[in-house]
Amino acid sequence: MGQPAARINDMHVCPMVTGVVPHVGGPILPPGEPT
Repeated sequence: MGQPAARINDMHVCPMVTGVVPHVGGPILPPGEPT
């Protein structure tokens, strides 16, 4: 805990993939958790 939640447009680096799109960082796109 203590880490801020990822928000839309936050830059991120993730080793996982969604479908065929690798998470190599960049703006998080909707749908996402509104803040």
